[in-house]
Amino acid sequence: MKRIQTKSTFVLPIMVVIAMFFGVSGAQMTSHGESVNSSEETLPSGLGLEGVKILPIDEQPIPQEAKELAKKMNYEMLTKGYVDASDEEVRHIEKYKDPKHRDEVEPMETIASKIKFRPAVLQSPRFIKAKLEGAVSHGVLDGEQWNMLTRIFTMSDGSIVELEEWDYASSGGGALVTKEMINQSVNGNPAVLIVRKSPAGKKLTELAWYTERKGYVLRASVDAGKKEALEDLLDIARSISD
Repeated sequence: MKRIQTKSTFVLPIMVVIAMFFGVSGAQMTSHGESVNSSEETLPSGLGLEGVKILPIDEQPIPQEAKELAKKMNYEMLTKGYVDASDEEVRHIEKYKDPKHRDEVEPMETIASKIKFRPAVLQSPRFIKAKLEGAVSHGVLDGEQWNMLTRIFTMSDGSIVELEEWDYASSGGGALVTKEMINQSVNGNPAVLIVRKSPAGKKLTELAWYTERKGYVLRASVDAGKKEALEDLLDIARSISD
């Protein structure tokens, strides 16, 4: 049985989509944007999956609580254009502007040996001009290597952008994506756009998409409900290749 391990310094990716990731032993991971309290969790086996599979919420082999959460988020996006979120969920990527949180990330030179896959190539001029603040390896631990990587960037305009990638193929797994929540496309791959809004009115946009090999989440403190911001985010996503 593989181990699922997450780091409490991050809010998990939306894969709200209720994307589920399966390792070779059948370990699965679901996340809906909430933090995981325990640092390590062993999950059940027997649900093999490869590549990307799209299913309606009610047909997915997940707990009813997870289905209700997905339905709630989908309804809020359809009716309001955003989902209600806590201040912590929306503001968490900004904490890297604070020097006291800098030691929570590592240089890519250090991270490279801790992950079992080659990080995605970032071709957007936005990334070329950005400063890489650091990275974190996490996800499924296979031996001494992980199958997830999060990179944090300070863009040329001073904003913070996170890029998270999950190489489920490296663990012999895949992604199960919720049909109702697919509302975008990235290079022909199904994608889910979620805008989170805090009680203070601040917004965080998360764009998740799924290839045969990887799941990606691009996070930025922008309101993708605005056409220009959405197109900018999609352009960045389309420039990323496995």
